[in-house]
Formats: sequence, structure tokens, C-alpha cells
Amino acid sequence: MGSWVYNLRDAIVLQAVKDLKHSLKMLKKHPESRILQDQAAYDESFFRSRWYGHLTEIDGELIIEQVHRQVGI
Repeated sequence: MGSWVYNLRDAIVLQAVKDLKHSLKMLKKHPESRILQDQAAYDESFFRSRWYGHLTEIDGELIIEQVHRQVGI
């Protein structure tokens, strides 16, 4: 495969990490928000998805845990 495929894969995963981090930061500020709870759960579901598993062999649960740790949740 061409390097553009790997670049695309990396960009997808990186954006998903950014999205999850943003959702968790917002949830930390507004923990009672059902909408933010749902968004964070949705963002986490990507790392548990079959599609994510096709993109990379990196453990999605590990990424979720690390992002939670970074955000302080």
C-alpha cells in the first residue's frame, strides 16, 4: 500500500483521539449533561469498533484509558 493509506489511517485515529479528548473535557466541565455523556460514549465506541480494529492493532481500550487519564476523568 502507498504511504498515503497509512497517512490517512493515522489521521483518522488522531482525529478520533482529539474528538474523545474534547468530549471528555466538556463532560468534565458539565458532568450532568446527558448530551455530553452520550457524545463521549459515542467517541469511545469508535475505539471498540470493528472498523478501528481494521485500521490498527493498537488496543483501543488502552487509548481510551490514556485519554481519560490525560483529561483527569
